[in-house]
Amino acid sequence: MLLYATEVAATMYSLYAAIIACFLNLILTPIIIYVAHRKKWFDPVDERKIHKGSIPRLGGIGIFWTSFASILASTLIQLFSPAASIEMAFIPVMVGMLIIHILSLVDDFRGLSAWLRLFIQIGVALLLCYFDFRFHAVWLPGFGVWTLPLWVSWGLTIAWVVGVINAMNMIDGMDGLCGGIAIIASCTYGIIYLLRGEALPSLYAFALVGALAGFLFYNFPPAKIFMGDSGSTFVGFMMAYLPLLSRSAEHYDIQFYFGASIALVPIYDTFAAIWRRLKAGVSIMAPDKGHLHHKLLAMGIGRRAILSLVYTVCMGLGAVAILSIFIPRLSFFILIVATWALMLGLFFTLHFVKESGFRLRPLND
Repeated sequence: MLLYATEVAATMYSLYAAIIACFLNLILTPIIIYVAHRKKWFDPVDERKIHKGSIPRLGGIGIFWTSFASILASTLIQLFSPAASIEMAFIPVMVGMLIIHILSLVDDFRGLSAWLRLFIQIGVALLLCYFDFRFHAVWLPGFGVWTLPLWVSWGLTIAWVVGVINAMNMIDGMDGLCGGIAIIASCTYGIIYLLRGEALPSLYAFALVGALAGFLFYNFPPAKIFMGDSGSTFVGFMMAYLPLLSRSAEHYDIQFYFGASIALVPIYDTFAAIWRRLKAGVSIMAPDKGHLHHKLLAMGIGRRAILSLVYTVCMGLGAVAILSIFIPRLSFFILIVATWALMLGLFFTLHFVKESGFRLRPLND
């Protein structure tokens, strides 16, 4: 009975976090849109972007501050609960969230070098590795659970964090795309953590779900606002750290697998971009018009149809991740490998779709 009551309480706190964040962002985003129009803070139009007209790109402010406020409010509500000491362990994550958001907000206004952004992202990852938010082990068929040596654990975690942050940033190129992928991913993490009985990670996940839901109300095609780097980079940070928030050693060995599966669409899109740019002989940092949404648009698929297709794929990937709770490790590993292979085949096929007449070459970011 006590365990059931605890699970109900965790579910309710997560629900409160989502509702608070959504309500706050539904109010805050129109204010941001109004101020951005008054100040003429618009996303510049160039040949690699698909939008037209003057559209603000500061939606990340609303996403960050409403999810942050929701997490903080839910933390204060539980301040005198037995979980209060556990809450303190998550303070470094909140500090990391703040650093990443401020960095990307400055980048939205002034533009920062790619190397400086990379340096700070690595610094934040190192900080959180120090506080034990990292990959600890992986399950391997025939070997069982392999506890990662410290240098492998830190190296894998840093590569994962930097990679996912930039993958989410790169896929943010069409109304509703990055936000929709992130809301499905966050909801998946929240469900997994609730089923495991881990209240705090689920609260973080559902707070982000609520903030993104409020944002998507204004970002769904035709968008009134974009999230900008201050949003996509922060969302990427959360996508990277949600699988690392678990404090349950029982599940450490599959964190990487379900994390990579949930974020598989932006991850593969990033690998495809790197491959494409290396073949063209340009910097892997050079922007282009050959991303997933560009390819689908070139096939004549409408924007809302593209969102429906990508959302469906992401929900399928989320369902595969949730199965990690219910099936044996070997079965889950086989399912994961099959899913990754199927997605790889789809991205390989899309590689042969022409990029709408866009010629790949270095551009100013």
